[in-house]
Amino acid sequence: MTLYLLRHGPTGVTGAPVGSTDVPLADAAHARWPQVRAALRTLGCARVVSSDLVRARAHAADLDLPHTIDARLREQHFGAWELQPWARVGADDPFWRDPVTALPPGGESFADVAARVALPDGPRPVLVLAHAGPLRVLLARALGRDLAWALRQPWDHFGLTRIDDGSLVFHNQSTG
Repeated sequence: MTLYLLRHGPTGVTGAPVGSTDVPLADAAHARWPQVRAALRTLGCARVVSSDLVRARAHAADLDLPHTIDARLREQHFGAWELQPWARVGADDPFWRDPVTALPPGGESFADVAARVALPDGPRPVLVLAHAGPLRVLLARALGRDLAWALRQPWDHFGLTRIDDGSLVFHNQSTG
């Protein structure tokens, strides 16, 4: 069973967690999207499942595939830290010592994200178009790895990963 995982394109926010704030895609994402879409069409996916946030949903709706929106694929809620520079999070904050279970003020932990994210059921191959956090959870789950391992995995905007029957074929490959 083939599973593709794709991170949405860039937003205009840099150096700060966007989290569950519904910010639009940057012009650079729209400019690159035609090449990414062309590459995705060659994968032969039966359908696409996306987060409900516009930065993922907009791409998924433009793929001419059956599309399901799954709010459980929303990015981690960083609470008071959303859209604030990472530098404002103190170096001694528990978040840096244990990013899996530490709670940002008014937000959720990465473990909370893992508790709500599920591998999609149904026809394969399937493309999951979402955010780095939930995609890392899906990657770890599909490969039988833990959440601390998942957090160390890089994931660029428009980075594509392919998993076949629990084996990693490629990870964070550039599309388009």
